[in-house]
Amino acid sequence: MLTGHKLAVLGALMLLLTAARAPMPIRMPAAVSCMGARCDACADFLVKDHRGIQIPLKPCFCVDFEGRDMALHFTGTDNGTVVFEKEISGESPYPVCYVPRVHDYLQICLTFQDVNSIGNSLQVCTTIQASIINTPPKVFANTNCFVADTQSNTLTYTASPRELKG
Repeated sequence: MLTGHKLAVLGALMLLLTAARAPMPIRMPAAVSCMGARCDACADFLVKDHRGIQIPLKPCFCVDFEGRDMALHFTGTDNGTVVFEKEISGESPYPVCYVPRVHDYLQICLTFQDVNSIGNSLQVCTTIQASIINTPPKVFANTNCFVADTQSNTLTYTASPRELKG
């Protein structure tokens, strides 16, 4: 049986463990639409800055499939201005990051996972993250996976990685 003293010690220990752990990033939804060989994705983020002020951000990117290159071309935009371009063709690349023009202490990154190229298909899964520079992500949006098919020259969107067959 726990006495008052043991409960107080246990409570203090739990508070200490909770305070020492880094806060988990907040998951936000992403809007994705595809047509033909192109998909567009955007996320609406609210990020608290170092003063506790909430800043709205809307990072977007489009991905185009080039069948003859067997590559996916990513173009990131911030309020309609191109902020990055990246081509993916078979390896897991480093994230692409940029600093929004009006908030020079924030950073937006597009990360790439589960890059596979088998037979007529190319797959890549992505996540958009927002953080204060040099800190772990505060918010993220899982934009899931894009699968390109060279036979139909189409790009589709899927909620999870597929096992591609050669």
